[in-house]
Formats: sequence, C-alpha cells, structure tokens
Amino acid sequence: MSITSDRIKQSRKDKGMTMDEFASAMGMKSQRTIVNWENGTITPKEDKLQKISDILDVSVPYLTGFTNIKNEETQGFNTVEEFEKHRQKIFDNHKYNPHAGAELKQTFGPGKSLKKIEIIETDIKERYKEVANNLVRDLSDENNEKWLEYGRLLIQEQKLKEKL
Repeated sequence: MSITSDRIKQSRKDKGMTMDEFASAMGMKSQRTIVNWENGTITPKEDKLQKISDILDVSVPYLTGFTNIKNEETQGFNTVEEFEKHRQKIFDNHKYNPHAGAELKQTFGPGKSLKKIEIIETDIKERYKEVANNLVRDLSDENNEKWLEYGRLLIQEQKLKEKL
C-alpha cells in the first residue's frame, strides 16, 4: 500500500462514506476502481485526485503525502515547472537540513491551485534524530561507518570541553 491509498481509504472512512457511496460520488458504476485505489493496486490520475480531494474534503497534497495537514488554504504558481522547482528546493533542504521543519505547509488559492509551500519548524532535537535516520537510510554501509566515527569523535570532544 502507498501513502495515497492509505489516505484515500482513511479519508473516506473519516467522511463516513461506504465504498459504494464514494464510487457513486465519483460517478462510477462500481466500486472496483475504489478498491484498487485503496489497496494500492493502482494510483488515481491527477484529474481523479482532484475530484477525490473535493469529495473527501482533503487537499491533493495531503492525499499524495506532500503534507500531513488534511485541508488548508490554497496557493498558486504560474507554471508546473515553477511549482516543481520550488517543491524540489524545499524537499532537498528539508530531508537533510536539521533546521528545516518536519512538515511542509502548503497554501492554496482559487480552484485549489497551489500558491505557496513553507516549512513549519519543529523541535530541533527531534529534527536532528529525523535527519540522522535519513542519513543512516540513505548512506552506504561504508559511509555510515565514517559518519558514526565522526559522531563518536564529536562526542569525545564535547566531553573534553565539558570537563574544562
């Protein structure tokens, strides 16, 4: 299952809709496609994601995992390229930057067009743990060993300074 499938299923349940009711609201004759979306067998296309978000009262960025905030005011960019460039910049900084927040906030405008993305700051110690987990997951075994050794040296240096 994917984050999108999980969020579609949970949002439908939160809305109190059965699969039949959801399929009907989507204009579908059967719930087969809904079942496939919720099982992660298929991913809804962009036009369907927008309709799903409208019916379930959640944003497309929430459904796709770009934010953990279910519904927010909207914001927009002039081109897809402009949006993608801004989104990628925030994502790149967010993953390994301990000063970047743990959540991205998106603001939407008319027609639920994305206007702005910003980082919401979180507890810095928790963020350091998250960055460390990202590094451990993404670095090779050899580079993880180097990174851990560097960490040990920093701790030793810190203890020496605390003794002085």
